[in-house]
Amino acid sequence: MYYSLAIENYRCFINFGIEDFKRINLITGRNGAGKTTLLEAIWLHNAPNIPDLVRRVDVFRGKSEIDLDSPFGDIFAGFDVGKTIRLAAHGNWGQGQHILRIFLENRKEADVRLSEPNLESIMERSTVPIRASGQQIVFEYEGDTDGKVISYAWVEERQVAIAVRQLTLISQQSALKVHQTGVFLPANRRIGKEDLDRFSKVEVDMKQEAVVKILQLVEPRIKRLSVIVKEGVPALYADIGSEQLVPFELLGDGINRLLSIGLAISNAAGGIVLVDEIENGIYYAARAQIWKGIASFANTFDVQVFATTHSRECIEAAYQAFSQDDPFDFRLYRLERAPDGVRAFTYDRETLIAALESGLEVR
Repeated sequence: MYYSLAIENYRCFINFGIEDFKRINLITGRNGAGKTTLLEAIWLHNAPNIPDLVRRVDVFRGKSEIDLDSPFGDIFAGFDVGKTIRLAAHGNWGQGQHILRIFLENRKEADVRLSEPNLESIMERSTVPIRASGQQIVFEYEGDTDGKVISYAWVEERQVAIAVRQLTLISQQSALKVHQTGVFLPANRRIGKEDLDRFSKVEVDMKQEAVVKILQLVEPRIKRLSVIVKEGVPALYADIGSEQLVPFELLGDGINRLLSIGLAISNAAGGIVLVDEIENGIYYAARAQIWKGIASFANTFDVQVFATTHSRECIEAAYQAFSQDDPFDFRLYRLERAPDGVRAFTYDRETLIAALESGLEVR
């Protein structure tokens, strides 16, 4: 579990710190304040030997193309690739800070131009590397027990057919026992293949009963879940007491969103789940119950949740859901741009209720 995080030179964060994380953490702020960027920083730090996650965060942002000449530049503050990104955190994994440094270094000339493909080489192998990016991204991780662990990633252009070339991210990961599992759920996401895979794991681990019990907080009719294959396409169905199973997606956006988050949580036991724009698809009147369901999942599977929102109603619903809890294992953080960089304002139970009752801006 994370207690605090300090960020240097990652996107909009020049010199930023945030503390006092709890079980459920909600991050708000105006567009461009750095909400999604904060989730990304936590995710990267949580997997410090997997540098290809840099590419995945770009995909989550809708950036599908790779620039061979500058594949990693946009993650550095001010696009200054000469800087070093530093992510330093305290948590329950041990004493002292766990530090991830991310920087670029030049690759050897021999490694940049790899080969000139011919018909024979293409026929022998599914892809043929042609050339690579001149720089590689380096993840240098230092914990209190693991020593220094270094991993790399670079981009290669590969011939995949006679007249077809594509850019591919290649990584060289160092062995490291990651201190906890992490799952990132981007915005505007519905039930998909990853959810079906996660549900299958829940079934194998015989945890469906725990999942259904939490879903019943929002939809009491649900008795069990099943994956049904029709015409070769698997889909999730629910038994709600009618004569036949019904497609789960027909039960409403709110319960679908809760299930997607819940399956991520159940597959990240003892770890973290990060949810971008958590309010998406959830009817405002059901948000307090959804929050209760998320908290139940998090407590059942011992998972720490980080989520972002634009919505004051979502914040009010979270407070309504957790206001009577003891301990109050919820924090709201509002990010705000300032001339000297991004700042975080923290709201505990007392400051949050005072802000909401007085009508102060908490988004």
